[in-house]
Amino acid sequence: MSQKTKWVIVRTLIDKAGSLAAAKAQFIRKRYSWRLGTWLWFGITSIHQLLNTIVSKYDRPVIDTERLRRLWSPPYPIYPRYPQLVKEDEEWHGDEDLLAAGEAIIYGGYRLHLSALPDQSTDPSEGWDNTPRFHFHTLHWLSLILDYAIRHHRREVMAWLLGILTRWLPTQLDRETNDWIWDDHITALRCIVLCQCWLRLREIDHDDSQLSKIAGMIHRHAERLTHPWFYRSDHNHGVTQAYALLIAGLVIPLWSRASQWVSLGRARLEAQMATNVTDEGIHIEHSPFYHCYVLDQFLAAVDLSAAYDTPFSTSFLERLQSMCQAVQIFIKPDGRLAAFGDTSCNSFVSPRVQQAVFEVETKLTMGNGQPGAGSSMLPSQLFPQSGYALLRTSAEQAQLAHTCLVRLSTFSTAHIHRDTLSFEYMIGDREIVVDAGGPYEYGHREREWFLSSMAHNTVVVDGLDHRIGRSAILHWTVRENEIGLGLERIEAGARIRRTFVLLPSRGLCVVDWLASDVLHRFQQRTHLAPLLSIVPQAAQNGVWHVDGESVRLAMAAHIVCDPDTCQEHQPIRVERGWRCVGNRQKQSVPVMVLEAKGAHVGFGLCIMRAADSQSPNSRPLLWHTTESGMCLTIETDDQSMTLHFDPDGSYQVFGRSPSSPHLFDSNKP
Repeated sequence: MSQKTKWVIVRTLIDKAGSLAAAKAQFIRKRYSWRLGTWLWFGITSIHQLLNTIVSKYDRPVIDTERLRRLWSPPYPIYPRYPQLVKEDEEWHGDEDLLAAGEAIIYGGYRLHLSALPDQSTDPSEGWDNTPRFHFHTLHWLSLILDYAIRHHRREVMAWLLGILTRWLPTQLDRETNDWIWDDHITALRCIVLCQCWLRLREIDHDDSQLSKIAGMIHRHAERLTHPWFYRSDHNHGVTQAYALLIAGLVIPLWSRASQWVSLGRARLEAQMATNVTDEGIHIEHSPFYHCYVLDQFLAAVDLSAAYDTPFSTSFLERLQSMCQAVQIFIKPDGRLAAFGDTSCNSFVSPRVQQAVFEVETKLTMGNGQPGAGSSMLPSQLFPQSGYALLRTSAEQAQLAHTCLVRLSTFSTAHIHRDTLSFEYMIGDREIVVDAGGPYEYGHREREWFLSSMAHNTVVVDGLDHRIGRSAILHWTVRENEIGLGLERIEAGARIRRTFVLLPSRGLCVVDWLASDVLHRFQQRTHLAPLLSIVPQAAQNGVWHVDGESVRLAMAAHIVCDPDTCQEHQPIRVERGWRCVGNRQKQSVPVMVLEAKGAHVGFGLCIMRAADSQSPNSRPLLWHTTESGMCLTIETDDQSMTLHFDPDGSYQVFGRSPSSPHLFDSNKP
């Protein structure tokens, strides 16, 4: 064994032992003592960093030059894709004048001095916001600029970038006390970028020593990704880690363990699909955006494995197709993703996911970075395993269709918002009820509000967040005259029964029955779209008229409070809330709040599209209390309809129209 080979082994053992000890310290910090765990972590990582600095003087990648040159001769069957979190023009702004001056503007508007960075030993992202700092350390911006420089023969730019890779980056990888360097997600993404850069170098005149340094860093990243304590089996980060291992082993088979990286990466991807994607094809990480992000990586892994003749299992491919079909659940009629969990109203969906969904007969609008409205939208469906319900009326004209997506459950995974029973509602392609979404910014203090139950369209008990868990489904009804859903869950010792009734060509009713043995303060919170404005004077008649750019609504709210247990009955009011529209960007929205303090309380809310000719002083909706529950009467020009809601979560619909003068009962066949 050569001296150089021994130093490579020493480096690997130091990384393995140091990282394992640091992981144990993190466990102590989270589970037992924050102070003790922090002290141990800092001491261990400092020693690890010192040893790495010493070994760096002797460690050199062991790559046979002849073998290295032979690897360049055959064409690679496929170029590995980077799993995009944002659009590429957000990661690097593409300013050619700045680039000529040796500078670049990357995510968040931060400026980098590319020409000076290779000779620095500091982290230029210190002091940046969390999200731009994350994107900086993935180095995807470097891969984008390198592609540009190669296409346009910008040799001076290539020299700066190679200097960053081979001189600046090695000094950063030894900084174990910097949490950003070896973050589990950043490590995987940076490994993919290093593999991309290694492949790109074949297109230009390259220095074998520079190539060897990059290959050595890929080896170091891949070895860390193999360790079980570093792997996130219940997280989308684990998908990225497995995908990076697959790339490192397939695309750059320089090392003896490359085949093991391939086997381990594929096995972990298979396990992620089997464990974290339901039989209904939905990823359980609470977010339409992360469903699409994980799907993008699964698709890329399948393409890569097929090109290298190492295919995935049949069960993996079948569930992958189900994931593509499930994207239709989250696409709203305006072409954007439903803003549940850490999904904002402007969340990005990769072109590859759009193409895959198109291939399973979901019509998409291509070229704008987001899925578009399809001509054949999914009908109403219940997804109990995944925790969603889609209520959608059919209409000959798309602008008359009503769509409501409901969150049924939360799971003990990542990106948890306390948003059970929350919903979004649209009429045609117009947003009516919106969710706050997220993430706003990871690590930011305001993110805590976006995670809370107060930020969502649900019932809040004593101002507390909802627990994690499933809601019981009381009933699910799909008929020509209505679509109904009944749910039940326990929060803070109070039983909540929520009923949704979607009426074709009319609107949506949401009724909550709340019961407990002790007094609680209950709130029903409903966030309206930001472009809607409530006409205040109309509320005096019991009907709130809401005007938008292309829609007029009539809203009626009702509170039932048991006189024997009711202590306080707040008037219906409108507050200001927020929804996430991007990184550290939020938009003000009106929030309808129904509030009462008691042991037995009922809330009723109806949102109906109003006729353009309807007077603001008319009363098309009328709530009233009955001995057994509450009733809502809906009056239109040609029909009268009454809905009766019982405290057990059930409901009945009665109506009379000129074409059918006899009373009908929706609960009878």
